[in-house]
Amino acid sequence: MSDFLKDVLKPQKPSLSEVQRVMMDHTVRKAKIMMTPYSERVIKRYDDPDKQFFVSTTRCVDYDEVKFETAVYSQIYYSNPVVVELYDTKEEAILGHDKWESIMKTNPPDKLIDVSQIPITLLIDRIVASEEDTADKDWRVRKSTNDFPMDDILLEIEE
Repeated sequence: MSDFLKDVLKPQKPSLSEVQRVMMDHTVRKAKIMMTPYSERVIKRYDDPDKQFFVSTTRCVDYDEVKFETAVYSQIYYSNPVVVELYDTKEEAILGHDKWESIMKTNPPDKLIDVSQIPITLLIDRIVASEEDTADKDWRVRKSTNDFPMDDILLEIEE
């Protein structure tokens, strides 16, 4: 694990300089993803014929340890893809993709939980964690109501 990621995983609330550093890192990581074409990263993809959702499994280009991820996109849950599972091997990724494709086709859940491990999400985990329970990750739940407390998270950063 990189020193940067170890810093992000500290249990206490982050300072403003930490937030700024992670935001800059996030911008660099997004640029890195954009420079690696989706066609080179995609392992498997399913597009719903009714255009209600898609399931995409890709090779990660910006994690320290995670190699592959499956994301589900549907306006029912959230306006961006939600990373629902992480994998170490391509074989696990293909099996996981097939599982999520089947779930979304036959019995879509009421909510999806974002399991992304990029530094920006780990930092938000720290910001929203209560003093008593550092595992409070309700902000990662994407319900079918599109309810997402980003405004509350941003307020906590400003304090």
